[in-house]
Amino acid sequence: MNSTNSATAEAYIKAVGDKQFEAVSQFLHPAVDFSSPDLATLQRADQYIGALRRLSTILLRNEVRRTFADENEVCILYDFVTDTPAGALPSVEWLRFEDGKIKSVYLIFIACIGQQRARRRCVGQRALQFRLPACHLLGAAAYTCPACFLALR
Repeated sequence: MNSTNSATAEAYIKAVGDKQFEAVSQFLHPAVDFSSPDLATLQRADQYIGALRRLSTILLRNEVRRTFADENEVCILYDFVTDTPAGALPSVEWLRFEDGKIKSVYLIFIACIGQQRARRRCVGQRALQFRLPACHLLGAAAYTCPACFLALR
């Protein structure tokens, strides 16, 4: 187990949750590769930081639940706590390190739990499907999952 990478991973998740983007950038390799089944792939630190900044408008904090490490890889389980009706979204990041920096981020989060908590379906998918501006479908009571929120911005 690599305790340095574990500590870095936890500090990175905390910095994201605290919206300390300058600190976040110090943890990332310049050519960081971000991927997720539900989000666009990004291949540079500045692109990834930009996406985190956009997402930060709904983020209250991150709450780390558990961290697992093996050599240059860390898996971190945490709650992505939002100020939306979805509340806390269980999330997992599989991080790969190179030269002490995060070189790759693979994110899995459970958006459907947020939709169930909000008791409504995400309207962002409809906006994306019909290529409508988000304002056409998003009212004060509308729910948009984090994946659609990023795609619509």
